[in-house]
Amino acid sequence: MAEELAGVRSGVVVSPHSDLSVDVLVLRISQQHNSSRRIDPRLSDGASEEISLVAAQAPQALPVSDVHFGGGTPTIIKPEDFLALMDLLRRSFAFRKTIAVEIEPRTFTAEMAEALGAAEVSHVSLGVQSFDPIVQKATNRVQRKAQTTAAIENLRRIGISRINFDLMYGLPHQTVQSCVQSATAAVAMRRDRLAVFGYAHVPSYRKNQRIMIDETALPDIAARAEQAVAVAETYLPNGAGAVAVLASLPLAAKSQPVL
Repeated sequence: MAEELAGVRSGVVVSPHSDLSVDVLVLRISQQHNSSRRIDPRLSDGASEEISLVAAQAPQALPVSDVHFGGGTPTIIKPEDFLALMDLLRRSFAFRKTIAVEIEPRTFTAEMAEALGAAEVSHVSLGVQSFDPIVQKATNRVQRKAQTTAAIENLRRIGISRINFDLMYGLPHQTVQSCVQSATAAVAMRRDRLAVFGYAHVPSYRKNQRIMIDETALPDIAARAEQAVAVAETYLPNGAGAVAVLASLPLAAKSQPVL
């Protein structure tokens, strides 16, 4: 179930079993990033409606193993709206394990970190992609390293330590050197986990790629492979073995479009 209105997306996805338990409850909340735009209230309103619709289909509160707030920018909503969503979720479902949230470092605030702590969020994932300013400009995702550092400090301050970084290779103007520099910076930030994706250029499917991505600046297949290996060797301690590990990891091998 989902609602999409002029760049605003919200919805709920469930993975149910025949015994009316749910492995993962996913809430997708996203709004195209633009610092000049105000947060659209339909983000939290739409998610609330979807939660109520899903919960109404069951005679009792469904047992839920894991809850995941994703979609790209769930933390762009107001902290009080996030807490209201969590309250509704707890009244609608029976939680058992993990509450995970994707974080957009450019818009993440100390107040939102407090809300995550109050909601007992256990895992977070920060969309980094690359720390290279040239690559960031080419993908329209300028994100200062200080913003990521501040997000981590706020998260650790309120007790969240299960922190994942999403990095990417194969981006326009990206090189082996810039990939290594980004991976090295990520390691130094003491994140708990690092997921590495290959950029998938699918302009026929994603309009924003047609508009902002210079295809002539994309690395070729050989360069992409070199970048993937370089990131693995930077992050993992054992050279050639690290390459095999990277190739076998679904997250590492998966390609992902730029958000």
